[in-house]
Amino acid sequence: PDLWNDPGPYLSDLWRLDLTTLSWEEIRPTIDGAWPSARRGHTAVMHAEDMIVFGGENGTVFSELWRFSVSARSWEQLTPTTSTKPPVRVYHTAVMAAKSMI
Repeated sequence: PDLWNDPGPYLSDLWRLDLTTLSWEEIRPTIDGAWPSARRGHTAVMHAEDMIVFGGENGTVFSELWRFSVSARSWEQLTPTTSTKPPVRVYHTAVMAAKSMI
């Protein structure tokens, strides 16, 4: 599909690929609570047992920061400790460097 003019549905599912068996598993949160709204164009990086998600859009562009605990299978919206943060982002890139998401 033409992602700029016909985005299709926004999704909020999460999947894991086992690199040994090459089998997919849908990961569902085990704890009821908040999780990111359906979106596309966000970034996700791994830090230890946590996946950190930033930005994306679903008609609204976000600067939200979320953490998914793989071991607890739960989401938590993170609040930066400073008022300075990047403006809203979509279709950007991110990498982990030591303990920083860049």
